[in-house]
Amino acid sequence: MPTGVVNEAYQQVCSRIQQAKTTSELLQIHDEMPRYIQICFLQTKEPGAVTCQKISDWHDQMIQKVIADVQCTIQAEIGCALPSYSWVLFGSWARQETTFYTDQDNGLIYEYPVGSREEEVDTWFEKFANQVVQNLVEVGYPLCDGNVMASNHRWRGSIATWKKQLAEWLDVNSSRTQRLFMIAADMRHVYGQHQLAYELENYMISLVKKEQHFLLNTAHANANLKLPISWWGYWYKERYGAYANHINVKRGGYIQLIGVVKILSFYYAITAKSTRDRLKQIGHLNAQLQDNLDFLLTIRLRQHVYDFEHGKTPTNYILPASLEKNEERLWKKHLKSIRRLQKYAIQIISQKGLEDNGS
Repeated sequence: MPTGVVNEAYQQVCSRIQQAKTTSELLQIHDEMPRYIQICFLQTKEPGAVTCQKISDWHDQMIQKVIADVQCTIQAEIGCALPSYSWVLFGSWARQETTFYTDQDNGLIYEYPVGSREEEVDTWFEKFANQVVQNLVEVGYPLCDGNVMASNHRWRGSIATWKKQLAEWLDVNSSRTQRLFMIAADMRHVYGQHQLAYELENYMISLVKKEQHFLLNTAHANANLKLPISWWGYWYKERYGAYANHINVKRGGYIQLIGVVKILSFYYAITAKSTRDRLKQIGHLNAQLQDNLDFLLTIRLRQHVYDFEHGKTPTNYILPASLEKNEERLWKKHLKSIRRLQKYAIQIISQKGLEDNGS
């Protein structure tokens, strides 16, 4: 497809988002995304990570539009401007690896102005967060099953509250608090005062730098996430139910890859958010890892579009036999590469620990 046609279709979506006046108009745009994705990206054979970053630009504009509208409403109600805040994203939203079908993963960081009443500010932002989350539902983004949303007080608070909570998660260092900390590690600012998010990002890096055992424990936990392939190259497929003989692409390499790259980003003190950009900044890793990411994101996106076009709720389950020529072989090759990366992460973090202890 000619580049000019692709760019025109892409910009058309951007313009419609900015011109939308109601949540129903934004919902209509959201529901039409699969068609635009088919036109703009899948037919161009663009790398999966590049495609998902562009799709994420659409999602960012949608959420920015929603937040701006709610901010105006709340400020009119309270009779003053809201204090400085940063609305942040987590998960695939933060890494810019979303398809058109994604639930919410967000949080809110704010400041207490000098002389303000903290309880009053907390109340303002609780109401603000609840309304933004509700409006996002209305424009096509369902609630997060894990409740990782600014409407949950765990993911909303002053920057001082955030710092205290992050330090506590790292100090406890249980499997649960490891998971919570690593969710926060993807934090990406999307609206408001970006300095608040940047301050918290750098704070997390400084915390982890002092607690190398946390990284090592997390690297081991990542390596224990089972890949759907045996040492001899045989698939571990779903055995029963509607998805018998399928592979879940999210659990089948993607979460292992993004997880270990996130761990290495802490090791190298990298603040990039997308897995693609993290790999670029780490630099010395095998270039094949970028191919791994592109492949996994591409087949997931393609499956989501296929499901949507056939009236199904998009899922991450893929039938290996349905893949294009050589793709099944490539998938297995990528999984073996991810397994090697998991071992590498454990090795270098362990070595760093020995050096720090003077061994």
